[in-house]
Amino acid sequence: MVELTKARIHHECPEHDNIKSTVHIASLDDLKMIRSGKLELYHSNLCFHLVPDVTVTLKEANRVLKPGGKLCFSTIAQKREDSLLLPLDLIAEQLNFPPYKERDLFHLGERETVKQHLENTGFRLDLFWYQNIGVYLANFEEYLATTNTHELLAYKEKLTEEQVQKFFAYTRENYARLKRNNTPFDFTCAMIVATKL
Repeated sequence: MVELTKARIHHECPEHDNIKSTVHIASLDDLKMIRSGKLELYHSNLCFHLVPDVTVTLKEANRVLKPGGKLCFSTIAQKREDSLLLPLDLIAEQLNFPPYKERDLFHLGERETVKQHLENTGFRLDLFWYQNIGVYLANFEEYLATTNTHELLAYKEKLTEEQVQKFFAYTRENYARLKRNNTPFDFTCAMIVATKL
């Protein structure tokens, strides 16, 4: 993964080859390789709804940011019947996969919820807005390829063979139930910008 990331940086930003960058494998709740108060900007794309403890993750973001530093992140939002990740959310609930126990994938989709989390961890909410995207998927295989659902659920605890079989069975069942012909899935994200106080 580290080598793929380095290659992608080089491919997408060839004009920045002279800029030093460091790539690490890390967890959002433990960024020990970054000293306190080092960063001016912390950016995370579609990860915060997956972390086991949002408070711990935000406290770690606060630690690595300089005073006045910016936290920018996105998370899936607005749970609807045609939400792209609703089948995944239903499967996680049925199989009791971590880190979804006692909550769902859409738990950071409301402004007031995010604002409260930020204020409790030393941030001020500056911006919160929804970005609406329609995703059309031709078939079940494309759905699996798009969401990488097996990898998403397996990242914390290794799945047993029985869980893998249940996962794919539930995924196909829920996908078929929710799929509407020629209707795109909704993939609405909440985009958040906050300042470290």
